[in-house]
Amino acid sequence: EGEKEVEEEEEEEEEEEVAVKEAAPSGKSKRKKKGRPGLAPAPEPEAPENPRAGVRAAAPGGGGVRSASVVSEESQEEEDASEEDGERKIGLDRLLHTMHAELDPVETARKFGKEETVASQEPALLRLDVGSLSRRGVSHANEDRLAILEFTDLLSEGALAALLLDSRSRSMPFFAVFDGHGGGAVSEMASKQLAGNVASALEEILTAEGQVGKAATEQLPRAFEKGFQDTEEQAVAMHATGDRSGACALAMVMCENGGEYMLHVANLGDCRAIVARRDTNVHPAKIVPVHLTADHRATVQTERSRIEAAGGEVKDKRALGDLIPSRTLGDIKTKNKCPGAVSAAPEMTTHILTEEDSTIIVASDGLWDDMKVPKVMELLLKHPTPDTAAHAIATAVIKKYGAKNTKPNDDLTIIAVNLQWP
Repeated sequence: EGEKEVEEEEEEEEEEEVAVKEAAPSGKSKRKKKGRPGLAPAPEPEAPENPRAGVRAAAPGGGGVRSASVVSEESQEEEDASEEDGERKIGLDRLLHTMHAELDPVETARKFGKEETVASQEPALLRLDVGSLSRRGVSHANEDRLAILEFTDLLSEGALAALLLDSRSRSMPFFAVFDGHGGGAVSEMASKQLAGNVASALEEILTAEGQVGKAATEQLPRAFEKGFQDTEEQAVAMHATGDRSGACALAMVMCENGGEYMLHVANLGDCRAIVARRDTNVHPAKIVPVHLTADHRATVQTERSRIEAAGGEVKDKRALGDLIPSRTLGDIKTKNKCPGAVSAAPEMTTHILTEEDSTIIVASDGLWDDMKVPKVMELLLKHPTPDTAAHAIATAVIKKYGAKNTKPNDDLTIIAVNLQWP
């Protein structure tokens, strides 16, 4: 089934490539035969009686000689074809660049982890290279947001001492994507408040219960749940002042204890997080996806059952007839129709990273609705740096729409995290 999906994907890509090339300005110039003005073109030379004469290569000591006119014409045809291919490629690149630029992309890069010195006696640590891209859909301002920050910057000295007791890295990178809808107010608020709310919740837990080291980091799922609850309360307050927006949210924090690196992932809605893992059992190189999240949509059976158990219904493939995602922040007007049907409680997962894990991708559904996961893995293999990978993935989505002479309507946000293992 996987091979069939890849073959269908390749056929689809070939069709898209042809269609985009046809849509792109080719820049092709019409070439005329050279000659003196007012004179008729020179007549074509008569074909030799022997059909092989004049076309075979010269043999040692004499024999048939390749016709100069044939050589010239074939060389000219090859030159013309090469020139036209180059002009068409330039035209396609310009078209994709223009379409991409028109959607106001914002790209960033950041690193986590320090460079090890040659004289260091300590084992080297994992370093992270991070690239991100966020751009709007064609019909509206960008309602997506993202957060990339150092989680330890939000904690007190006491909490840090407890959390980092067994950690050498002294770093806890935090990544989040917020897919807004109905406006960007809730996604904007959550991008600024969620991490701080999680940090405050973790502080309360550690102060009350006194865990340290790995036991302290194991409280992160509880802290995420409380942090999401507090962020939802802020969205309720915004609704009281007239805001009607909502957002899906996916956030994660990485921590290290005793040389083991773990991701704690909180998901609410239909953003996705995937780890690209190197498959060492095949040649040539290949990477395979490890899914860290499951979509929360009204059409998913487990979510439909949860909605119905709360007294709600799925109508027209939407929760309560309104929302495609079945878990969100905000959307208070819809939630008030049937409390509990559309939830603000995140689903928590954990993932222990291994040296086969090469890249983490966190993205809004503006990616996953338009590109299959195997294609994303293929682009990660071709573009090993996170900033170029994020740009290439976003451009591939543009190309898909360019094949239909349209532009994407949904916003797109991608965070790519390259794992630089020592």
